[in-house]
Amino acid sequence: MSVSEPPSARASRWISSCAPASVAKSAVLPWSADASPEQTVKHRRHGRAARLSLRDRGQSQVFHLPCGSVPCVSESSASPSAAGPASTTMTPVERRASLSLAGIFALRMLGLFLILPVFAIEARKYPGGDDLALVGWAMGIYGLTQALFQLPFGMASDHLGRKRVIVAGLLVFAAGSFVAALAPSLTWLAIGRGLQGAGAVSAAVTALLADLTRDEVRTKAMALVGISIGAMFAISLVAAPLLVVHTGLSGLFAMTGGLALFGVAVVIWWVPPEPAPTSSTAACMAARTSGCWPIPR
Repeated sequence: MSVSEPPSARASRWISSCAPASVAKSAVLPWSADASPEQTVKHRRHGRAARLSLRDRGQSQVFHLPCGSVPCVSESSASPSAAGPASTTMTPVERRASLSLAGIFALRMLGLFLILPVFAIEARKYPGGDDLALVGWAMGIYGLTQALFQLPFGMASDHLGRKRVIVAGLLVFAAGSFVAALAPSLTWLAIGRGLQGAGAVSAAVTALLADLTRDEVRTKAMALVGISIGAMFAISLVAAPLLVVHTGLSGLFAMTGGLALFGVAVVIWWVPPEPAPTSSTAACMAARTSGCWPIPR
């Protein structure tokens, strides 16, 4: 298939190849010259119509397609740029987005990694700390709740907005940190750790970074995130034993909560505004919600 093939020709050939002959012959596609914007090709899949509404070059294209799939294509994605290869240099907005979101990862990872080197030793000082199974549970429950809430937070960011979900997740993480800082026993320490993990915003942060950067510079942006995570891990291994002598484990948790609140401020005032979803993006999301998925290019 030619990369520069117009999406109309691509979709027409796809319908002709997979649709029943009666449907293909009677279908009047909305991008054809003799079709009105409201003409549709209707079919039912699993008892309901798979509706897709695309807006391309300012004209509404509404149609129902057979075969259980919808080709979400556009001229911009199908045709190479006439101006030549795109620049691989980050724009100021992309640089700001990459640095600020890498900072969010760094603040959150620092708060997490500061606990790791000293948790097992300091947890024994709490009531119930002689129970090694409970110590292990308090340590590992963070990862469990993190795994459980990653997908819901990611799905919520698709519908509610990336920045809202990131702020909410950081607030949950901060609340868990302060609960752990004030914990009178190891059981409450485990509850605080569980709340920390429930603020699972890694997927939303990564998605926002992808939204704010072009394909040509996205690997650089992701590399900055990876560098920040590795740097925070190295710093925490050195800093945690020195800090815990003066603050104790509760002080480290309080510091973790403070870093999370600072991350909220970074998201609100430093991270660039998230782009508004295009009509084609919204249409593809609606199609996926109804059970139809785009054809791989």
